Amino acid sequence: MAYLAENAIPLEVCPTSNVRTRAVASLDEHPLPVLVAAGVPVTVNSDDPPMFGTTLEVCPTSNVRTRAVPSIDEHPLPALVAAGVPVTINSDDPPMFGTTLEEEYAVAARLLNLNETGVANLAKDAVAASFLPPEGKSTLLAEIDAYTETH
Repeated sequence: MAYLAENAIPLEVCPTSNVRTRAVASLDEHPLPVLVAAGVPVTVNSDDPPMFGTTLEVCPTSNVRTRAVPSIDEHPLPALVAAGVPVTINSDDPPMFGTTLEEEYAVAARLLNLNETGVANLAKDAVAASFLPPEGKSTLLAEIDAYTETH
């Protein structure tokens, strides 16, 4: 994997096909999150149905500053979302990368051409993917909805 990342060798993956052909036992065992985390440039085949159960933590600024992607405009976030891959937007290490979670959401909004409702939906997806107990998820989702309704 390090060789792929260091040499920016892109991979096209077809997660559901990989399971159907038994190359991977299940979507939960698919190496896509490991590949992305290692900085390997990955394209998810858009003909492949969405990968349910796997949520990717995406840190756009970190991905650029660590050279996992060449630039923000070339970030694979839009392709991942278009392929139905669930994502959360994160800031990685804010002091090290000179960003904030708010700035990362602004980057994601620009890349995905989202309005305030779209950004709120990204936040709601993050809550849904979290390890927070159901009561906590309900509280946060209600707070996001209340904020969206008043702004």
